[in-house]
This record gives sequence, structure tokens and C-alpha cells, in this order.
Amino acid sequence: MQIEVDLGTAPDLFPRRHTALIITYAKLGLLEHARRLYKKVCGSGSSSYDDGDKDSAYVDWCMCQALFSASHHKEGRVIFDNLVRADQAAPHMYYFLIREYVLMQNVEQAFALFDDMCHRAIPLNNRTINMLAVACALDKNVSRATERLATVVACMRSWRLSPDMNFFVGLLKGYDRSSQHTMFDGLAAQLRARNSSTSLDLDKIIMQNAAKRGDTELTMAMAELVAQSPGSIPSVVKILCKLDRADYVPELVPLHKFPDNNIIANVRLELAISDPKVAIQPHKLLKHALTMMERGFTPSFRLTRDIIDKIWLCGGRQLAIRAYEELTAAGAPKSVNVMLLALKLYSRDTTKEESIGVYEELREHLAAADFNALVLPQPTISALAMVLIEKRGIDAAQAAFDFLSTLPTLQANLPFTPLIQYYVNSNMVEKLEVLLRRIVQHDIPLSISGVNLCCEFLVANSKVIDVANFLRYLERTNTLDYVSDSVFEKFFAMCASEYRAIDFEWAVGALVKIDRKWTTWRVIIECLATKNTRVLSATVRLAIRLSTEKLVMAGMLLQATSTSAWRAVLADDVAAALRVYNIAVSGPMYAQILQAIITTYKERKQLASTVHGYRISATYLIKALSRNVLPAVKADVKPDLISSALLIISSSSPTAYEKCLGLLHDMHESRRQLPFYAATARGCARQRSVTGIEEVMRVVLQHSITPNIRLLNIVMNCYACSAPQSMSHIGPLVTQSDLEQDPEQDPEQDQAQEQDNEPDLEEPDAPAFPDAGTMASGHPNLQFQQVALNKVLSIWEQIGQLELSPDHDTYTMMLQAAGNAHKFKMGEDLISRMIDSGLGLNPSTVYRWIRLRMLNDDIEGALTIFDAIGNAEKSNQLGAHDARYSSLQSVALMPSHFVIFIHRYISSQDLDTAMVFFRQLHMQGLKAALWVYSLFLSNLANANR
Repeated sequence: MQIEVDLGTAPDLFPRRHTALIITYAKLGLLEHARRLYKKVCGSGSSSYDDGDKDSAYVDWCMCQALFSASHHKEGRVIFDNLVRADQAAPHMYYFLIREYVLMQNVEQAFALFDDMCHRAIPLNNRTINMLAVACALDKNVSRATERLATVVACMRSWRLSPDMNFFVGLLKGYDRSSQHTMFDGLAAQLRARNSSTSLDLDKIIMQNAAKRGDTELTMAMAELVAQSPGSIPSVVKILCKLDRADYVPELVPLHKFPDNNIIANVRLELAISDPKVAIQPHKLLKHALTMMERGFTPSFRLTRDIIDKIWLCGGRQLAIRAYEELTAAGAPKSVNVMLLALKLYSRDTTKEESIGVYEELREHLAAADFNALVLPQPTISALAMVLIEKRGIDAAQAAFDFLSTLPTLQANLPFTPLIQYYVNSNMVEKLEVLLRRIVQHDIPLSISGVNLCCEFLVANSKVIDVANFLRYLERTNTLDYVSDSVFEKFFAMCASEYRAIDFEWAVGALVKIDRKWTTWRVIIECLATKNTRVLSATVRLAIRLSTEKLVMAGMLLQATSTSAWRAVLADDVAAALRVYNIAVSGPMYAQILQAIITTYKERKQLASTVHGYRISATYLIKALSRNVLPAVKADVKPDLISSALLIISSSSPTAYEKCLGLLHDMHESRRQLPFYAATARGCARQRSVTGIEEVMRVVLQHSITPNIRLLNIVMNCYACSAPQSMSHIGPLVTQSDLEQDPEQDPEQDQAQEQDNEPDLEEPDAPAFPDAGTMASGHPNLQFQQVALNKVLSIWEQIGQLELSPDHDTYTMMLQAAGNAHKFKMGEDLISRMIDSGLGLNPSTVYRWIRLRMLNDDIEGALTIFDAIGNAEKSNQLGAHDARYSSLQSVALMPSHFVIFIHRYISSQDLDTAMVFFRQLHMQGLKAALWVYSLFLSNLANANR
């Protein structure tokens, strides 16, 4: 190169120019030129080299420095060891190597050299002692660091040396690099207190530590002191740029007063990197760096990386790759960090091979280095492995993996996942098992994709014990939460199938420990419930027992099954588990438990033909409600939900009211409410249990509770709709109305909806079969119906005595009873009385009015009512003669209004007229129950025969 030629023109001025160039070339990243000169100087003794360069020990030492400067530590150490064996190693050589190892934080190698110095009785100097102080402070093992420091001090005293300020500053540097801030603050405070005069090195390390910890005020104060020394300008500028205070540099550092040299050029480059304009025009930063290199200056290793990184951030990946290629082509030094950044840039595109070339260069560099710790970016290394697999095959990727395994880096950063993926996809079971054995034995954490690849492979190809052991390894490496829900589902299914209780219990505890989300529990619960509900119950009890926050765990389990068909089973198990630990459950949680059971009961009633309907029996659900009603009352659950539970229990069988009354008896007196008794009575009414309804009324009066109109309507409903068997206390008949959907609150509606808004009486979409029989035969059991009517009238009188206002339900049941007893005039008078009271007509009372006339064989009168429903003109025309018809215009047509006529005409085999009503029904956008269509079609088929 030209510089060699220029220096050769004045050999007297530069007697050791070649050895100086060897070191300079290495520092500039031009190691190949340093090697070339080294070979020339160590050659056959050509007279073209000066005598100063022919000192072989000195030449070797210069090459050793050059190799260390270029991070080729192993090669440099070989040269140094040769000097030691030749007894040519001087104290300053030991200092240099100790300093280099300390900078790499390779404390063990630094102290190994120190031990060798002591063994060979090589004199220590203050610089070496100060660097050993840094090494002692770098060690976070306090006892070992203290022991080493004592050894260093003893050795120092043996050479009649005493600690100076630089010794203590060395300790501060070690504490700063190892982030031992408490030790740093204590020692720094003592040094500042004991020394009245300022120390530049002390101020500099305090400035650096303050910047590292984000103390801007202290950093700026120290920067003003440090900036007074020209040699500290790079440190000050670096710190100010790091704090985004580059604008403050001109005030502290007058750069225009300094001559241009490599140091000042790098300072200007540092400022250019921090310039906000770079974000808008990143290509100008690249131009600045290239211009600087054209002028003969070289960016430092750190700034070379920072330039490329900044351009990537502001200009994108392609511009950053261009910057790397142009800078390195111009002679910018390539450090490990620069090449790792380049590898990261190229590996983003796994379809191209450029990253392989960078890796091979990096591999050569790393093989020669002797780092104590190396940070390999895991995503970049994994992407490299994928490129190697794609372009060079699995053997090349395995070779790269083996090499990277020898480096002093975290095992977790190695490319395990690409190898695992290839082995799994290629079904290379043996190699995969070897790799997994290494991972598990050394507790090497995997990435999320690696964890799930292994888990999916194991659950598909291994026994449950192997999967369990792998999951235990994941727990040890804090990566168990990476496992997907599907893996947990399969694992728990395997445990249940193979009866692995130990692994099952451990897995439940592990999930509780990592606070797994409720979605995982939902998958597991659904899986276990379909296999064995006993295992499901065991899971719930175990999860709550192992949890430190039992209520939180219970809430998560309830949330996990909020839409599951098995939510009732889980809710009952959760309540039972919490009762075991005497944990006070909040009202909202118990409301959730009750709602889950109630909703499941209603869905089972609607979907009785499904698998879930058979698996969860109605008997179990009734018992579950019975177990949880009293605790729910104590937890202050809203009364409407308690009433819903009591209604379901009471309506489950003719004698179930006894259970409800028992629950009410066990309640504290202050918690008994009339709606609870009304719900129990309503269940009796559904079962047509006159005995039950009368027992409920007896208990109500016994407790001096005043009935309301709602309760009395329910009692009237029971009497009006009862059959002879129920009045004789034999039991109810199963009627069509029993099979119809109860007009209950929708399960998904807000629990806070008042139950008083629900209709207590059923609105049929067809006549009940007893009524159909009455119309068909013409011979009703009038004696029984008269008794039922008398019962209803007694309730009517009681309403008057209590000064209650009858509502639509009251008149509906009165009309029902009057029609059954053939008291047609009474029924017509009731219509008038109801309208006179201001209530008007509604669909239910209109239905009973039509039914009343049909029972009286007044089909024309029934049709007159039907034609006027919702017809203002017709109702007003009829209202001119009978005011009752005027109210019909505000009534909406319902399917029951059509079906009662359809049923009448089907029974009389007038199928054409029945079809007319079907057409009118559908024109109104309404539809009848399935049994109506079935009845019509069966009669139509018989007629065709």
C-alpha cells in the first residue's frame, strides 16, 4: 500500500515502521495486510528491513497485539505462549493481554495470566494491578471476588506497591460493567469525599454510569468536567448522543479547534448518526461515512455497526445491505457485531444464499476469537439454519449447529427449532430423540414453535409418561406456557385413557402454577367430560385445592364452561369444592353457578334427544339445584334466580314441592320471600298438583304472609287446569300443555331481569287434549268441573277480601274454569266485567273467549270474535251493538287463535276449512306447533284412503 512506500522513503525517521504498520492495519480491520507484513518481517532477513524490525520477539509481540485487536484471540494467544516459553514475555505484554481479556469480560483468563505472573515472579506494575481490580469487580460472586481482590492486594504489597486513585477507579469500572450499582455508589461516594481534587478518570466513569442508569442531570454535570480534557472528547460525545443531547456538543466541545484526525472524524460521524435529519435522508449518512473513508479515515468497529443499524431503521433493509456492502468494500472494519448484523439483514430473505457467505466469514472470525460470552440473536441463527437446510442440506445445517454449540453463548440461542422441524417432517425419529435428549438433560429452553413441534410429535408417537416427562422439562425451563391448548387436550385424554393419575395430578398442578388462561381449561374440561364426568369432577377439585387463589381459580373454571353443555356439572363441583374449604362465595359467583345449572336444565328440556341431554340427567340437575339454593340465598343472590331454581325443582315431580318447602323452612326468616313461595306454587300448577298448591298456601298463611295477586293467579291456574285425578290426589295427567315450551326467561338474558315480568300462565298454541275431548264427545265431567270452578271462585272471593286488583291472568283463569264448567253466561259476563274494569282484552283472554263460545257450540260467535281481532273496521262495527268487541282492534293475532279453529275443523273432518285457516296463519307470518301439522297430515292421509 502507498503508506508503506511513503514510510520507506525515510527509514531513519521510522526505524520500526513495519511493526507499527502491523498493529495499525489490524486496528483498521485490515488483518490480511498485517499478516503479509508479518511474514515479510519474519522472512529470510532481507536487507530491505531495518534492524529494529528484526527483533523477532518484538515482531512476534506486535503480531500478537494485532491479532488481539482483530479479535483473533486464539491465534494471538499461541504467539504469546511461545514468547512465555522462550522467557521473552515482558510485564507490559501481560498487562496488554489481561486488559484485552477484561474488556471481553473473560475474567478467568485474566486471572490465569495473573497466576502465571506470580508463578514466574514477573514484576507487577500499577497498570496491571488496576486492570486486575476491574476484573475483581466484574465477578458478581461476592465471596470469590473478595478472595481474588485480597490476593491481588497482597501481591501488590509484595512488590511494594500501594493502591492509587486508578486502582479504585478500576474497581468502579468493574462495578459499572457488571451493573453492581450499590457497590458503585458506595465506593464512588467515598472517593469523592476523600479527594478534594478532581480526577478525570473518576469523573468519566461516574458520567458513564449515570448515563447508563438514566440520570441525565448527573450525566450532564460530569460531562462538563470531563469535556475539559481533549482526550475525553469521544467519550463525552458518545454519552451526549446516547442521551439525545447531541445539540449540546458544540457548547462543550469546540471541534473546529482540533485538527482533522481519525479520532475527530469518528466524533463527527457519531454526531451524524445522531442527527434527526438521518430519519428523513438516511442515504446522506452513508455518503458521510464513505466520504470520511475517502479522506483516509476509518470508522470504529462500533460506529460501523451503528451506521448500518441506523440506516436499516430509517431507510429499510435493502439500503442497509447496500451500506454494509459499500462500507466493507471501502475498507470499514468487520467486527463480530457488524457481521452478526449483516447476517441478520441477509437472513431475512431465506430464499437467497447471501447469508451463507456472511456466516462462513463470521465462522472463521469466531473460530479464531476467544470470547468469554457471546450473544447470538436466536431468530437470526434460526433463519440461517433454515437457509442452510434449504440451500445446502441438513448436513450443512447440522455442521453449523455443531460449531455454534462450541461457542460461549446461551444454548437457547442455538437453532434447535429448524432442526426439530426438519426431523419431524422427515420422520427422522432417531436424530430427533438424540436432540430432544440433549435438550431435556441440559434444560435448554426452546422457542414456542419448537416446544409445540416436540409436543405434537410426542403425543402422536409416544406414551403418556414420555409426554409427561417432556412437560416437566418445560416446567423447569419456564416454557410450559408455550404449549398449545390442543396438546394439553390430547395429554389429558391420554392420562384418562391410560389411568396415569400421577401425571394427571402433576399436570393440573402445573397449569394452576403457571396461571394458564381459561381457554385451556375449557378445552380440557370438554375433553374429559366426554370421557368420564368423574375425572372432570376430580380435575375441578384438584385445581381448586392446588390453587392459592381458590376463588380466582373457581371463577376461571366457571368462565371456561360458560357456554359448555357440561357447565352444570362443573358449576356444582366448583360449589362443592369451595364448601369443603369454607370459602365465602360472593353473590355474583353463586349466581353464575345457579345460572349454569338452570340454563343446562332448560337446554336439556329443549334438546332432550341429544347426547348431552342423555348424559346429564334431569334428576342430577334437580339435585344440584337443591344443593345450591340455600348457599346461594346466604350469598345474597338475586331473588329472581332463586325463584327460577325453586320453580324448576317444584315442577320436576308431583311431590317435589315438599323439597322446596323444606328449603324454605331451612332459610332464615328474614330471607323468606313471597316470590319463593309463588315459584313453588307455580311448579305445583305445572304438575297439576292440587295437594301441593294447597300445602304451599297453608304454609304461606301459617307464616302470616299476605298473598299477592300473582300467587293467587297461580292457585287459580292449578284449579282451573286440573284433571279429576289431580283433584282426587291421585296424580296429574300428561297433557299437550305439559309438553309445550314454558314461557320462561331466555337463559341468555340478564339475570337481573325481574321474574315478575314473566307470564305465570301458559299461553297455549292449541287446546289442551282434555278440552279437545270435551268438544268431541259433548259429555264433559261437569260435576268435577263445577268443583274446580267453586275452588276458583273461592280464590276470586279471597282476592276481593284482600282488596287486590284482578289482572289479565286472573280473568283468564276465571274464563278457563267457567268454560270447563259450561257456565257460558258467567264467562260472557266476565268479559264485560274485565273491559269495564279498564283492563281491556289481550290475546290470552281473547283465546279463552273464543274457546268459551266453541264449547257452547256457538261457532258463528267464535268466528265473529276471530274476524274482529286486529280489524278496526270490523271491531268498531260490532262494537256499536256490543261494546266488548271494540277492544278487539288492539289485540294481536296469535297462533293459538288459528289453531283452535284448525283443531275444531280437523276433528269434524272438515279439512278444507282447516286448510283455509292454515293459509291465513301463514299469511300473518305465523306458524303452528309441529303436532298441529302432524295431526292435519295424518287425517288428510286417512281421508285419501
